[in-house]
Amino acid sequence: MVNLDIAPGQRPLRCSELVLMLTATIDPRLTPLVARSDPQVRLNDYRIALKSWLSSGVSTIVFVENSGYRLDALKEIARGYPRVRTEFISLNPAELTAQRGKGYGELTLMHAAFEQSSLLREAQFVAKCTGRLTLLNIGELLRQLDGLNADLFCTFKRNLTFADSRFFIARPTMMTGQLFPLKDTLDDGAGVFFENVLARASLGAVAAGFKWSCFPVFPNIAGVSGTFNTTMTDRPWIRAAKVLYHALRRYVYEH
Repeated sequence: MVNLDIAPGQRPLRCSELVLMLTATIDPRLTPLVARSDPQVRLNDYRIALKSWLSSGVSTIVFVENSGYRLDALKEIARGYPRVRTEFISLNPAELTAQRGKGYGELTLMHAAFEQSSLLREAQFVAKCTGRLTLLNIGELLRQLDGLNADLFCTFKRNLTFADSRFFIARPTMMTGQLFPLKDTLDDGAGVFFENVLARASLGAVAAGFKWSCFPVFPNIAGVSGTFNTTMTDRPWIRAAKVLYHALRRYVYEH
């Protein structure tokens, strides 16, 4: 069972208690809208990202994978970082995953991970990141997050109909009570993506009494898009513009 005794706003975020959940699909098979589909290429992406996260300052990592791929190579990397608690979970793909898209598969994986992971049961906060991606400014982000009194951190877009699902932070109670119940509404083919469902769940959580906050600094995501097979690492001037825009948006939200 997930820790359900922490009410919204009861405890501030402590980064020492933060559990990072990395979601992975090493072999996407026939899943639609996946341009970066070679399992060996994707496995190498996960290797690179995992090494970065293991040296990032995060103390607990749960790596969850949903194509049934062997995770021996990734476990071997983790053994080189004994100070970081790690847990690896590999699940067989659900039949509907390929039909309903990668977003459905990812959210189904997250739900299953909450039911199986011993480390997630202890979590006060969970940071979810797409497993092939990293945050270039994770050290600064963790420092500024520590001690903040909010229940949910995510980036809204498109008139609150879209929330960036690549990286967000939430209390487990928000995920179990607001996000996972919307899983069956997700269908990439029908134009209902993970980002849409995360936005709905987040707004529902706020209506239920959870406190949402903008990230204290812009999450500088780096890696290669699985959907488009293109790099997501911004050029310096683009990154500077995004940082400024994020700061202005945060000011508007807080005032």
